[in-house]
Amino acid sequence: MNRTDIIFDNLLGFLQSLNDEPSIEAFVGTLNSADEERFVEISEQLSTIITNLTLAKENQVFPADYPNILAIIAILESDFPLYQILNLNEIRFITIISNLLANESFNLTDPNPVNYTVNFDIGRALELDSTIIPFFHFYNSSHFDESIFVIDFSNPSGFHDYITQNTIPESLYLVLLSKLAAGSINEKRKYILAKNGSFASMPSTIAGVLMHYVSAGLPFHSPKNYTSATSNPWRDNISISNKYQQFNNVLYVLSEYSHNKEILSKYLLIYHVIEEFMYKSLLVKMESINNGRMFSMRDFSTMNKKIAESELVALKDFLADVNALPYAGGFVADLIYSKWSTFVSGLNPSQTSDVESVMNALAVSKNGFTISAVNNVAKLKEVLPKMVYMIRNAIVHNKATEFHLTYISLSDAMYKLINEFMMPFLEEAIFYITTNPNTSLVWFIHSELALWDNN
Repeated sequence: MNRTDIIFDNLLGFLQSLNDEPSIEAFVGTLNSADEERFVEISEQLSTIITNLTLAKENQVFPADYPNILAIIAILESDFPLYQILNLNEIRFITIISNLLANESFNLTDPNPVNYTVNFDIGRALELDSTIIPFFHFYNSSHFDESIFVIDFSNPSGFHDYITQNTIPESLYLVLLSKLAAGSINEKRKYILAKNGSFASMPSTIAGVLMHYVSAGLPFHSPKNYTSATSNPWRDNISISNKYQQFNNVLYVLSEYSHNKEILSKYLLIYHVIEEFMYKSLLVKMESINNGRMFSMRDFSTMNKKIAESELVALKDFLADVNALPYAGGFVADLIYSKWSTFVSGLNPSQTSDVESVMNALAVSKNGFTISAVNNVAKLKEVLPKMVYMIRNAIVHNKATEFHLTYISLSDAMYKLINEFMMPFLEEAIFYITTNPNTSLVWFIHSELALWDNN
């Protein structure tokens, strides 16, 4: 097989089948006179195109008919949808590629046989349908048979844009054209052009494609965004007289949090604020007790022991302090439980089961986690710190033996939990303790420590 064969043979075969005389006559018999006249005219145009392509192959030149082929296909598809158009995908994509090669002065006269096309195959890639990349290619100059091409056959205009905006070696085009034969593309979905044998082990092939994506700096997942509106019900309490500059680090993190839309990234950012506060609160308590005076070594030792404890213990202590803060005649714990109740009431049985399954995978409760058991303020206070902490760990950690939370594993129910409960309650807790000066939690009274009495 040479270059001329690859460029012309499949396309000619498809167009001849499309313009098959018995099929034309049978279909014409179903049309009214006006449509019959138009359809016969299209058939005549196809006959002319087939003749031109045949002559072009003999003369080893590109014809000028490629735009006309695409126009005819579009008319048949829109105006005569009942006419059975076989191999439409192949015709359209072969034509797009051939037209590009014609405009790039592709050499049709090279007599050397093209033998490397037998090393490749094209196959359906069901697992890539959920990814956001419609087209991708990698040309391996060291090992050509390791080259790949991913194509979404539902998007011909996107394919045209992709190949005109990227430099793709002629050899890869020739392989692709040789594989666009009858019956090769049965669905307008994603396919992979890869070396022979690739489709016997699809998990390996798909993983290899994804490795190419990330190696090219391309995200292949559809990120899930945080959709709940940022809420600070205490904005009226903001006063420029308050010393908010002591929260400069937090403000910059919250600025990044506001800029970021992806829910898992935002969760980590808001956890950064919680993490800073759960250690800062220890220092604030010490500063408050001593009223700006220097701490004793024993004070430092006590605080250091608490900081040296596990992060989960520090988080539990901090959230216990937050829960105990007064709010609307009750406590912040009541506000958080109200949000939990609203969230739970919106779950269907399947979502409830899914959230419980993930919480148990994260070992949130020693005795097993069930939503129905978290039915009062005390029960929520008991499990909430570990929910906050273990979701954070599931995003950050990626150990083989641990549950890892990514946009692939983030189910609709877990997304709902984070989007509608976890992050809104963390937001409001942060704004409550930062908007309202509170000397017992995260607000320093003094900007300096008195190392000695200078009076």
